[in-house]
Amino acid sequence: MKIAILSQYPTIEFYQELGLTAAPKEHLYPWIHNLAQSLSSQNIEAHVITLRSTIKGDKEIKHSGGYYVHFICVKKNLSIISSLRKVVRFLKSNDFDVLHVQGNYLYAFIALLANRNRTVLTIHGIRQYETESSYLKYFSGLLTEAFFGSLARLIIGNYIVINPFVSEKLKIHGRIFKICNPISNEYFRVEKKTAGTKKIFLMLGSIIPRKNIEEVLSALAGSENVILRCVYASYDSEYMHWIKTLSETKNVIVEMEEGIDPGIVLHAFSEAYCLILSSKNETAPMVIAEAQAAKTPVIASDVGGVKYMIENGKNGLIYQMGNIQQLKERIEALNNISLYAEIQSRGYEYAQKYYNASSVAKQTIDVYKQIILS
Repeated sequence: MKIAILSQYPTIEFYQELGLTAAPKEHLYPWIHNLAQSLSSQNIEAHVITLRSTIKGDKEIKHSGGYYVHFICVKKNLSIISSLRKVVRFLKSNDFDVLHVQGNYLYAFIALLANRNRTVLTIHGIRQYETESSYLKYFSGLLTEAFFGSLARLIIGNYIVINPFVSEKLKIHGRIFKICNPISNEYFRVEKKTAGTKKIFLMLGSIIPRKNIEEVLSALAGSENVILRCVYASYDSEYMHWIKTLSETKNVIVEMEEGIDPGIVLHAFSEAYCLILSSKNETAPMVIAEAQAAKTPVIASDVGGVKYMIENGKNGLIYQMGNIQQLKERIEALNNISLYAEIQSRGYEYAQKYYNASSVAKQTIDVYKQIILS
């Protein structure tokens, strides 16, 4: 079986193997690598197709993970139409069995032009739940997504959603398959270090207002021997400054570390007592899956698709966003050693079932087979 994975964002490994400058932080989509590598390990010929306007000429490599990566040079000016036609010709000439589009509607239209009946679209998120930018960029992106997204969803017949919340909000019609994003096997191999004198509460992601870090500071205020460690890939400078000032007021020790390198994140999980996700909006945060795989209990706000990832008191704890007292109670609940151990165990089992790359690849191959047969 020969599969094309159309994705706008390659992972940093792709850039390194091409000898190019490292990808911008927002361009790191690790699940593309995880999926392609796992498909290849199950005898699927996987090709990642990505469009780039920053390279000179098309480039092709065979990744060390066993799959192929095609960087196709496209132009942003008036020749964009001819560039896109070139991509369609490439897809047709390679005779792929299935075109798997990863969350981008431009790629979806290209795939539809190449082979409508063999196209499946994975929708990863919902812009209004995850975007934090200027009002102009926000509404411009929202309108673009609303127009092209709605049009694409009228044509495409096969969808993979990473969380039921996505299909609920977008009201998708057609064949819908629920398959989570795969995470790296490294998370399942994290060795938890012996707890020190201080409990490390971990926050991963961006330091931006949507992450609602002030709520965690309020909940931890007055607690002894705790550290809030924020490992971030990007940040809002004004918000970060405010959080630092607020932490002093609340008398909470806050450590901030920039870390897009997987090694930094894995080390953070090895030392973490608990992961806290206090976001105001989320679709299906991969950090929850990674924490569960790393046997790190999760406390998360009840927003977006989080309720589909955590069964309260079983594989994690959920609190009502904005209810600081309830967040405090969830933090205190982890003092129960048996509950802590149960959440670790059940979270790990849940991650193995739904986020393990091999399991995700098998589910995805089953979808490919159904599309080919139909």
